[in-house]
Amino acid sequence: MTQADIVSRLHRASSLRTGDILDALTRTRYFGGSPDPEITLAVREALFAAEYPDRGRHDIGAPCRVKAPGYDNARALLVERGEGPEGLTRVMIDHSIMTCVSREAPAHRVGRLFVPLRFWMPYGFWTEADGTKVLFSRDYCPLWRVQEGRAPVRDDPDRDVKFVKQKWYFDEGSFRVPVDTVLSQGFEILRQHRVVSLPRLVEWFPECLATGRWISDLKRWPGGSEMVRAG
Repeated sequence: MTQADIVSRLHRASSLRTGDILDALTRTRYFGGSPDPEITLAVREALFAAEYPDRGRHDIGAPCRVKAPGYDNARALLVERGEGPEGLTRVMIDHSIMTCVSREAPAHRVGRLFVPLRFWMPYGFWTEADGTKVLFSRDYCPLWRVQEGRAPVRDDPDRDVKFVKQKWYFDEGSFRVPVDTVLSQGFEILRQHRVVSLPRLVEWFPECLATGRWISDLKRWPGGSEMVRAG
């Protein structure tokens, strides 16, 4: 039985959310060995993939490639496919939801469902007055609270962080280099901070895919109205 199978069975047998179950089992080393964020991401992607079976090129979540100029055959997931080769198609890539013509987003038959970078990759960190470090995403959502001598804590993506210092791991140019390079750097950043699980922001992924809205469209910005979010 795989890790994904165990999490799925516990989810069906309880009222607990999938992301919470995976986080708890990972951090308590239920699966044994040495927990690692790369492994946890693969498990969460497998669980999401079960919710989005690739039944055909017109289905939400179907893997495709972006062949539009400047996108270098980027990996993508289908949000909405337009009619005919010149119809307008919307896809989710690692950095946004974009629109192109259908012929520029062909189905990727050996591709797989993935969680885009901006749902979990640390882009920089804030330092709060008490010294707590908060890793944040490219969309400036808090991901992890990191304190000396304590295990990292999943943060509320909507939280308004009152920080005294701000630093970045990437700039916009270095964050958009080939995805394998960014993945390698991101996993190393997480390991340095003893992060073995995934942030709550990952649980926004299905809503973004289903509604065609991006993270920044869903986030509750300071002064905005309150909302209940997944994760």
